[in-house]
Amino acid sequence: MSALPTAESLARASTLPARFYLDQATYELERERIFGATWQLVARLDDLARPGDFVPATILDEPIVITHGTDGELRAFYNVCAHRGTRLLDDTGAACGHVSKAFKCPYHSWAFDLDGRLIGTPNVDEDEQFDRDDFPLHPVGVPARPERQHRHQGGVGDRRVIAVAGQVAVVEEGAE
Repeated sequence: MSALPTAESLARASTLPARFYLDQATYELERERIFGATWQLVARLDDLARPGDFVPATILDEPIVITHGTDGELRAFYNVCAHRGTRLLDDTGAACGHVSKAFKCPYHSWAFDLDGRLIGTPNVDEDEQFDRDDFPLHPVGVPARPERQHRHQGGVGDRRVIAVAGQVAVVEEGAE
């Protein structure tokens, strides 16, 4: 581990040139090599403590929602209705929320249970030969254990839900 910077070294330090903050190629490289290859913190496990708790987030421009199912399992789905692609839950307001049984799309009121199954389709007649099983929320993989775990100086034993491009996992910080 390197020593802390000195006042002298900080005085000589500079930031990246502005072009790196605005360059599309740099952005794509960072997306791939940094944000697409490392775990990104989404929420505390406390935010998903009860069945029906959910946390919407955006990871690499992909809207996702992590839910606590009625069976106690954490699941993650793309936060997009299978009908018209409307975002189900707004991730610009409260960081987390709670539903008793289902998420309802704000566009046509399609309802999805905490397992991602389509359970309600207003304005779809029974004789339309429509199979709800064909229109679930699309899952984001939830591995049993993440590939990498990171040590954290403070909060040893602090459990967090994290996401990485296409996967969600629960990690106990400081675990060996």
